[in-house]
Amino acid sequence: MKVTEDMVGILGPELVFEPVGENVPESYPQVQLGIGESEIEHQVGVVWLENQFIRVAVSPSLGGRILAIEDLRTDTKIIEMPANLPLQTGHMRGVSGAFGVEFVAGRSRSNALGHVDYRIKDSASPEDAIAVFLHEWVGDMSWHGVVTLPPDRAAIIVEQKIQNRSWHSQELRSGISFSAMSDSGFWVNFRETGGIQLIDSEGFLGFREDGIFATMPHDGRLGGRRVDQWKIELIPFSGLGDHWCTSDSVSVGQVGSNLKIQAHNNLESCKIFLYVDQQTLEAPLELEAGASSSTDLGEYAGRVEGVVVRDGQRETLAAWPSTKTHSEGKAIDFPHTLFDQMVSNLAISGLELRRIPGAEALGFERMAVENIRRQEWDRADDAMEKYLAYLAEDGLAWWLKASILRESGREREEDDRELPNAHYLIPLEPVLKAEAFLNTPQAQGSDPNPLLASVAADPGIAAGVVEMYFDKGLLQGMARVADELLRHRQNAMIHYLVAAALILNERMETTAAEHVAMAERLPIEPPFPYRLNEARAIEILKSRFPSSERLQKMGRLVESARRSGLIADLSIQA
Repeated sequence: MKVTEDMVGILGPELVFEPVGENVPESYPQVQLGIGESEIEHQVGVVWLENQFIRVAVSPSLGGRILAIEDLRTDTKIIEMPANLPLQTGHMRGVSGAFGVEFVAGRSRSNALGHVDYRIKDSASPEDAIAVFLHEWVGDMSWHGVVTLPPDRAAIIVEQKIQNRSWHSQELRSGISFSAMSDSGFWVNFRETGGIQLIDSEGFLGFREDGIFATMPHDGRLGGRRVDQWKIELIPFSGLGDHWCTSDSVSVGQVGSNLKIQAHNNLESCKIFLYVDQQTLEAPLELEAGASSSTDLGEYAGRVEGVVVRDGQRETLAAWPSTKTHSEGKAIDFPHTLFDQMVSNLAISGLELRRIPGAEALGFERMAVENIRRQEWDRADDAMEKYLAYLAEDGLAWWLKASILRESGREREEDDRELPNAHYLIPLEPVLKAEAFLNTPQAQGSDPNPLLASVAADPGIAAGVVEMYFDKGLLQGMARVADELLRHRQNAMIHYLVAAALILNERMETTAAEHVAMAERLPIEPPFPYRLNEARAIEILKSRFPSSERLQKMGRLVESARRSGLIADLSIQA
């Protein structure tokens, strides 16, 4: 078992960024991409996961997709590392690329060709699995993914958890996308010599369209602050010729007159049954993981009508023809419009919301924020305790509860469970890195704290972290995090958020004006304002500083995004 990192040079067209005009694109707050005239060598970061059976390349530089799969048992490249990036125009971002195995996230994933955060898990012992953890935060959606190689099987375990970060329902779905697929079942034939079987024993994924297996159809909606997740296995197979069937244990096929069997884990006390001319032929089957067998079918070659592999308890491990089908169900209809209106109506207090079926969690969070603003920390903590009785899977709620306790001045205790639970649910969440920084004693020195280096490197995520503290009224934490992030990298949106907070909460207009002046020196580039509090900050500041041409332009962008439905309408806020 081993994990290695590498940089791979892949030829492809140059990507250019289209300027944002007065009318914002569908990809807002991200800019549109275009394909340039020249071809360049793209340096692509790759994480290689390898056990004794298979080798897998995952690329955080290209959206976390699986770029290559090699079957070491037969020395077969099932998915070959692309020599050229097959990019084409189209898609909401302007450019798309169908290659490898890609995570689905949202209605149309705008960052499919961009960088995602990642962390490597190496094996501590020969019995330990290896993995790469992935994380992406775009707009009001974030997801965590894991690609794992077990030590004793030829299998790739793939997991994903997608979260709606806002309280408004969104057209969100999670899943996995293949660039090629068979017409007969849950398997992908990338090359004549091999392919991949998708094993979904729990039935997480079902809506198949254009190579996509997803948890919901294209227009399926995920409720406010809800989480959707799945876990599957991808089983590579090769050297089978005419592929018949694959399970997580075994693959069966035929090459000429030979019956081919490839084991993915240990097969003990098993039997294989062949159905020929209304006869049943059986034979014992014992193979170690990774081993293959070949049997001459002789006079029965070309006459096999079915095959079944059973274990010692007569449970079916694999069968052909398969009777399994994929779900084509519809999204469950629910009154999301009604709930979205309640979310937008700030005149409804948290006390009132908690008595509305389905809105209890929102009510308790609103009560918590109301108490935070009054600095009634025990009441705020109690409200979040009740919140978690309804949405314990929400890692952001565990973060908020931990932040309340920290901001109240209480010392952390050994039995505090808030931050451990948050890290378990959302391990690469950027706001948890900010909270780790806030829980670290302040050190004297001029060097920025490395805890926030990866957060500051992405301006949109950095602004999003500051906006989260702003939104919940955690102003002490917001000030420290904003200051530290600006030490790493200047960020106009952070300056604007701090300036708005100073005006709204402390009336420190001189300091606010200094932040606006620092933002004025920076070029107009992403992150563009799109979160509700970013839009609100621009509205406040352009009114307070009418001579700022930059703020007036930002205001026009906000207005255009609002007309396009990309930002909530501030006019409906009480």
